[in-house]
Amino acid sequence: MERPPSDVDAVRRGRPREGRPVHVRIPDDDIEIIDRLAEHDSVTRAHVIRRLIAEGLASERPLS
Repeated sequence: MERPPSDVDAVRRGRPREGRPVHVRIPDDDIEIIDRLAEHDSVTRAHVIRRLIAEGLASERPLS
């Protein structure tokens, strides 16, 4: 017999999924800069990386 849904079933923990994970290698010097930005803005490293990517993609400068 199936149990009835509860409020606990509706609660999702953690960050909502946004896209899929992508694994890249980033030089240590760049990681240090990213970590300083994250600390300054009180956000996570991942948030800074996503923000930098979004800003780069929105840039009007052509990719070369």
